[in-house]
Amino acid sequence: MTQVTRRCRSWGRTPIVLPIVENKTDAIITWIDARLENPPDGVPVLAAVTGRYPADEGDFWLVMALHFRSVHPVEGTDQVIRDRYWDSDQVTRKPYDPVSKEGVTHWAALPPLPGAPTSLLMGAPVASALAAVTGLAA
Repeated sequence: MTQVTRRCRSWGRTPIVLPIVENKTDAIITWIDARLENPPDGVPVLAAVTGRYPADEGDFWLVMALHFRSVHPVEGTDQVIRDRYWDSDQVTRKPYDPVSKEGVTHWAALPPLPGAPTSLLMGAPVASALAAVTGLAA
């Protein structure tokens, strides 16, 4: 196994050692312009998000796992938020426009799990699928 050291602004100046596994399985990702087309409602997606780090550390453009909601009621009000991407911390982002602090430039369907035809397995099939791709007994 090869290792690489990277410095990352969001984690401070401490070097982070990341293992690089040499046995790889590639997935083909098709990016869709978020300004032109929305993903299906409620679906988790990969999202290319752009914005600016606080304290003038510079612009960023990165990939995050988000889910899309075409209509989302705001609790305790009659207000609804339309066409937004949500992260696990409930931060919302809209499709990219140059005046927003952060925006989603593109989205893509999640790739399938290694050795599986889908991006989600639940229940009994999980153990055998994991055993098949890891070589470890279920």
